[in-house]
Amino acid sequence: MTREEPKKTRLVLFFTENVSLEQWNRSGLLDREVAIYQHLQKSGFQVTFFTYGRRPDLAFADRLDGIQVLCNRWNLPSSIYKKWMFWLHRRELRQCDIIKTNQIPGANWALAAASRWQKPLIARFGFMHSDFVRQQLGTKSTTYQRARELENRVFSQANLIVVTTVSMAKDVVSRTPEVAPRVKLIPNYVDTETFQSLPHRQTHADLLFIGRLEKQKNLESLLEAIRPLDTRLIVIGGGKATENWRRRYADLTNQVKWLENIPHNRLPELMAHAKVFILPSLYEGHPKALIEAMACGMPIIAANTPGIREIIQHQDNGILCGTDVESIRKAITTVLGDHKLRQRIGKNARKHAVAKFSFSQIAPLELTTLKELIATTTLHQKAA
Repeated sequence: MTREEPKKTRLVLFFTENVSLEQWNRSGLLDREVAIYQHLQKSGFQVTFFTYGRRPDLAFADRLDGIQVLCNRWNLPSSIYKKWMFWLHRRELRQCDIIKTNQIPGANWALAAASRWQKPLIARFGFMHSDFVRQQLGTKSTTYQRARELENRVFSQANLIVVTTVSMAKDVVSRTPEVAPRVKLIPNYVDTETFQSLPHRQTHADLLFIGRLEKQKNLESLLEAIRPLDTRLIVIGGGKATENWRRRYADLTNQVKWLENIPHNRLPELMAHAKVFILPSLYEGHPKALIEAMACGMPIIAANTPGIREIIQHQDNGILCGTDVESIRKAITTVLGDHKLRQRIGKNARKHAVAKFSFSQIAPLELTTLKELIATTTLHQKAA
């Protein structure tokens, strides 16, 4: 008789609402985002991605190592697809064992699926969505109120709540104290084998910025800060306002090089050609690009703002500055003018990234969390 293979636990990951594999690929993030789920596949799980993409999402199968894709393969209008997607994917959702969110936007669908088919739910998110909305629209906006309501509903009903920072964990517990035992801290990870200090390369830029070209990232203050300086900056990122930014700062052509989204595996090489990584954001969740730059041993200049100051210790593994033009300019001048300072904080940045955020540190936390949930769910089922 042949020995039967053990049954795999089936995990369905609900993508952020309206996000597709095609978008992940276009923004250069596909390999980074998929890595942890490929690891779970090798550890006895069957992973399924529930995306909002159309048929082209199916073409990424060869890069997913067996991860199944549920998408809008019928190319229906988005509103129609959302209305019928549970029925269209009913078999896979009924047969799964765990449902997980990728971010809060879209968690309402994951929560509805978990409730309909009585599946345990992991509410995972890398930033507090309502905080981002508050920063953009204020606390009186309807969008903010809806974001808070959704978060509170998800927090109260999820079997586990996975956050990436201590401040997010505290926020969740302060709003819904009864869920404290269900809150789990799992930071974002970085592949410290791919992102590592490379041999000295010819310097192409003094500063490197990576991020979406949105108000949150405070790029305007950075560009104004370098205007009077003899400083070269590379900006990597996309966004709806990309062309507007380029036109607005056309006079900085000799100082700024604009690059569209770069494949993730090319970033270490580009980081090796820049002296300093800079992130002057007004607020962040748990910025992956920052951690990757640290893993590459880059000296860091970053704003002393939420989501950043939990990672960067001033004068140790980076330099913290204000978000205003003068503070950013002063930090740039200080760091670029001190080679020994750059060496020291770059070395410490690498050490910190490896110790706290390496894939080898984070992957076991993901796996343990899933196994604990499975064990708890099994006990409850037997008791029932």
